[in-house]
Amino acid sequence: MLPIFPLRAPLGRARSLLAGTIGLSLILAGSLTLISPASAAPATLLSAGKPVTVSSTQAPHLPANLTDGDPQTRWASETGEGAWAEISLGAACTLDRLELTWEAAYARQYRVEGRVDGVLTTLKEVTAGTGGTESVTGLIDASNVSAVRLTSIERALPHGISLFEMGVFGSECVDLPDVPETPGDPELGTLISRGAKALASSVENPAHAPGNATREDPTLRWSSAATDNEWIMLDLGARYNVSAVAIDWETSYATDYRIDTSRNGWDWDTLSTVTGSDGKTDVIRASTAATDVRFIRMSALVRSSQFGVSMWEFRVYGDDREELPTAYDEGKTPGTELLSYQKPGTASSSQNDIRCVECTPDKMFDQDMGSRWAVAEEDWSDDAWVMVDLGAPAVVSQVSLRWDPAFATAYRLDIASEVDGPWTQVYGTIGGTGNKDIITLEPTAGRFLRLTMQERAVVWGNKYGYSIAEFRVYGTGGDPVTPPAGATDPDFDNLELVWSDEFNEPAGSAAHPDRWVMDNTARAGDNNNAELQLYTANTNNVRHDGEGNLIVEAKVDDLHGAKVYTSGRLNTSGLLHAQYGRFEARVKVPEGRGLWPAFWMMGSSFLEGRPWPANGEIDIMEVLGHEPSVSHSTIHGPGYSGMGGQGQSFTLPSQANLAEDFHVWSADWDSTGIRFALDGIPTFEITKDYVENTLNQPWVYDQEFYLILNLAVGGDWPGSPNAETQFPAQMLVDYVRVYQSEDSGSLTGGQGTPITAPIGSGNTPGAGAGQGAAAGAAAPAARPGTPATGVLGETGFNADLGWARALSLLLILGGGAVLLRQRLARRVADPS
Repeated sequence: MLPIFPLRAPLGRARSLLAGTIGLSLILAGSLTLISPASAAPATLLSAGKPVTVSSTQAPHLPANLTDGDPQTRWASETGEGAWAEISLGAACTLDRLELTWEAAYARQYRVEGRVDGVLTTLKEVTAGTGGTESVTGLIDASNVSAVRLTSIERALPHGISLFEMGVFGSECVDLPDVPETPGDPELGTLISRGAKALASSVENPAHAPGNATREDPTLRWSSAATDNEWIMLDLGARYNVSAVAIDWETSYATDYRIDTSRNGWDWDTLSTVTGSDGKTDVIRASTAATDVRFIRMSALVRSSQFGVSMWEFRVYGDDREELPTAYDEGKTPGTELLSYQKPGTASSSQNDIRCVECTPDKMFDQDMGSRWAVAEEDWSDDAWVMVDLGAPAVVSQVSLRWDPAFATAYRLDIASEVDGPWTQVYGTIGGTGNKDIITLEPTAGRFLRLTMQERAVVWGNKYGYSIAEFRVYGTGGDPVTPPAGATDPDFDNLELVWSDEFNEPAGSAAHPDRWVMDNTARAGDNNNAELQLYTANTNNVRHDGEGNLIVEAKVDDLHGAKVYTSGRLNTSGLLHAQYGRFEARVKVPEGRGLWPAFWMMGSSFLEGRPWPANGEIDIMEVLGHEPSVSHSTIHGPGYSGMGGQGQSFTLPSQANLAEDFHVWSADWDSTGIRFALDGIPTFEITKDYVENTLNQPWVYDQEFYLILNLAVGGDWPGSPNAETQFPAQMLVDYVRVYQSEDSGSLTGGQGTPITAPIGSGNTPGAGAGQGAAAGAAAPAARPGTPATGVLGETGFNADLGWARALSLLLILGGGAVLLRQRLARRVADPS
């Protein structure tokens, strides 16, 4: 089976509560083609791998994703109008077109500009953008362009804008003028700073990023805020002997400044102090070469004007390159092991309230990506710390940090043999980007390791506290505890039926109470997803038809004199919880605008108070009634939920209307990933490796999940029914089956009781597939730009749990604001 990776944010809904996200209406993918004369020479892709500067960034969706050629990564701006992205081409070219691949958050109106001789000129105004894949041609005065900027004028959604790719095509490129040679002594040494990573104390605006100072592009510069004591620092990526530094200043320069060098980024030595600069090109030669230098910093002492300081180039010369120690993947350093599992941790403070229940230090050392530590809300500030006791003297060589969205941009690691010190710093950064940090250390002895956080990131436009899912320490010695082995993967060639419901009950009878829990939302305030229905727990909406099917029926009912939509939702919470295997249902979905059938799963830890999406969600099947030939499968987890969930849409090769017959949806799930199929045809695969190492987000699917069936009416994604929608509408379920192989995964019933024998009749996996299956057919590509939903959601919990507990289960915890949107039951104004 070939893996089919997500090409965009998924189409599937996120049913569970989503913090700070507004429900979205469906927006169809489209394309914009503007006709222009053919180019004189064949157009080629000019932007691949080129540097990108932007107005803002919503972590972790970085600017470089626009030119990386990877359709699975994207750049996203912060919320607001006027967001822009600019690609530096590194040459002066004649442009042919732009190829844009939008995420759901696209721009309806935008401007394309080109930088000619350093000045931006308008190439095109697009006033009817449709999202999806757009080809923008007919560019005006598109010759001699060295950089291309796209600026949003009007957003389609109440977020920022987001693009998977921004491809610039053209021809006839000529080299830009050379950067003027450094005057004076030609024996400065080898230029060692080209393309070096740069950090700065501030930027005037995102267009003048610190990285511009090492790109050798005469049209780009770094510019600081208009304050004193600004600085810029380069990471040379190796260690050198530094012989000289040259700075090409812009008109706002530093008359007095200091050049410092460092081996590690926190112990600094002064190379030179400059006074009386004239703001042209300064060349600073070291009387004696600074040795073993990885970091170099310019600190402005006196500004030449009321503005900040600004430079075109920060060039460093040297020799005797010494490579840094090999940076191994997490836990792969030879001869080392995990030292921190189940070790005691302490912290400056911890959060324990309805928004983060028992978010204590031990959660960082439990190997559970769904739990986390968070600083207490009353202590939200730049200063916080956490510490782990490794239990005995150890030699530490690697640390892995898995951040929640509320991360530190500046932090340090210190080690000590005693809890009270003395402490030795072993790492520090002022450029933290969150997600996952794998830190290679020079092996250092000690028992206690302390992480001190010094500056908070701006997340969703605000600064919150700090939060960490995992703080893992690797090395030798200590008193390590070996983490338990995970569940065994199924052998998908030798599956056995371990649980099923064939729905062979008498006509009119309710769902079997030993297999299903009925949800009841027939009370004001229970509805989520902006859906219109009320879920009932009776045979009015869920019953057997006496012909081997379960009916889940949406209809118009009279409730206390008002006409309302009612429907059914049932789940296996407390009755069936399973990890790994094949999960399969044969279903006939209804057709009609506003109908929303689904077969899905929720992480069982949700019922224990773990918030969504940290518990994980697997949407095996969703179909929108107005698009009955299209099926959607999606997963949602921490850092990739709502609009960022990972999913795929799929249409059978026959273009079959899924509402005209039964079809089989399945998910094959093991420790490596989840593979979805429709009538035996692979539709989408998501892997643990992709989530952890490409998305840099936690995989939370190594736990038990429970099953859910429902038929929703209306909502943020499908929209409301119209006059053509027929009620009653029925989702028919022929069977639901769970398969595992011998000794694989886990399967528990009520009160955690293991299920050791199959429930229901034995059947072959996939038997009874609906018409229209075509073995071996390839899945179509996803439609970039078709929006996912950012919605509130269903829970699958039993209404009898009690409302205090239900409220705590529904709340989203995290660095962002909590949004608990409860909607009153909506009356049907005209249920025609």
